[in-house]
Parts: sequence; C-alpha cells; structure tokens
Amino acid sequence: MKSKRKIPAWLEKWQSEFRPCVDVCKDLETEALSKQLTPEQQEKVKAMIARAIEMDRSIDHDAKGAFEKISKELFPLWDEIKNYWREHGYSNIIIEQNGKKGVVNLDGAVALPAEYDDVCITYDDYFNTILWFVVKKDGKWGIVNDEQDTIIPFEYNEIFRKPDDYDYYILVKDGKQGLADPGGNTSIPIPVEMDAIYFVPHRDLTLSSKDGQWGWWWDEPNKSGIFKNYCEHIYDEIFVQRWEDRSMNDEDDDYIIARKGDDLHWILYWSVK
Repeated sequence: MKSKRKIPAWLEKWQSEFRPCVDVCKDLETEALSKQLTPEQQEKVKAMIARAIEMDRSIDHDAKGAFEKISKELFPLWDEIKNYWREHGYSNIIIEQNGKKGVVNLDGAVALPAEYDDVCITYDDYFNTILWFVVKKDGKWGIVNDEQDTIIPFEYNEIFRKPDDYDYYILVKDGKQGLADPGGNTSIPIPVEMDAIYFVPHRDLTLSSKDGQWGWWWDEPNKSGIFKNYCEHIYDEIFVQRWEDRSMNDEDDDYIIARKGDDLHWILYWSVK
C-alpha cells in the first residue's frame, strides 16, 4: 500500500485546499439577495462610494509611493463598504417587467432595460461601479455593457465576476472554466479549458487545475523579471502563504510552494522590488 504523502509540519499550516470561484460567487449572490438596505443605509453607502471614487481619482497611480497610499487609504475604504453591505444588506438593483429582467443603478435610474431572461450580479465591493452586466438570453449567458453592446457572446452555461475583482470574469461552458480579461477576451489570461478555477483571497492570485495538475496566474506584469506571475499546469499541488504567516521581512514578497512529485519548489510570484 502506498504511503500517504508527507509534507513539512510548517507547511501544513499553509493553505492546501481552495474553494472554487464559482461556489464563492454563488454564495455571495445568495447572501446578497437575503436582505436589502433601507433608504437611509443606501444613502450612506452612496456617500461612501463617492468618497472612494474621489480618493481614487486624486491618486496619481504612476507616482512613487502610489501603491502604499492605495493600500493604506483606498483599500480599507472599499473593505469598509463591503463589510457594511454584508452586515446590513445590498441595494435592490435588479428590476423585473413583463417577465424580463434589467438593472437600475444606486440612484434608481435604469442602467439596463428589462429585456433579458435573467441577470446575475456577483455582489462584492465593486459591483456598483462597473458598466458591464452578466445577463441571460435564449438560455445562454453573456456580458453586455451599458449600451447593450455584446462584450462576451451568449454561449456560456454560467458567468460570474471573479470574487473581489472588478475586471475579470469566470466563464463556464460544457463543464470547463476559464477567465476572461477586461477587454472581453475569452482566451486571455486563462482559456475555457480548466477543470476548476480557485479563489485565493491574497493579492488576487488565481489558481486553476487541469487534468489533475495545478498552475497559477496573477494580474501583474512582470517588468522586473525577478518574480513569476504565470505558470503552466505542471504541479501536483500548490500551497499559498497565509497572511498570518507573513513576517515584517517578507511583507512585500509573496510566495508559492509547489509540489511536483517529492520535490517542493519555493517560488516568488510577486514582489515590490
């Protein structure tokens, strides 16, 4: 009988199992539809969003120190909004008329006419600020913009926005999954060939599995050449460093440990250096 795979004790503390993005998205939607904001709470959320948008516009994203400012000021505000929604409820932004569904914005104005069979809203900290809509027509899901131009064709069984992300979408077709980029490309960065795509709440890292092997992708161009932000599906298992295991010495570096056979590979997938 083959012995059970052994890993170092310190590595057992790291994440070794990840939830599929699709399951996380469905849970978010179920949670969001369970309760709704009162008019007073809605006004408070609108003011918080306006403050976050104003702060974002005031930051020169290309300037030195911009990332630190965004991390310390803007991200906590978005987290505050997200936590408020999850505690008190979400806005009722789906409308229904004559058996068809559409979307209204936070001010109540129609953002998308009620002309679709269904609307999927992945409720997270960004859902009120985007102009793309996941909608169903003739039994298939696609994505349209606020002018009803088709961004992603109506040929998928399910589509969700990647949790805690305002650009990328999880596509499901004939049992396979992929990730569409902000331009609507369905083959970049991850084609619809994966068995599953996993949610790791850590710098938007995306793990995926294909034919029993694991790979990863992270939305950060590797301009410096010192880290690896993409890997083909060549590993048997992947472990991701947990926030609570980070030290002051490596707070600006993010690591993956990937197993291939009996070998463990320590891989830097992002760094501010």
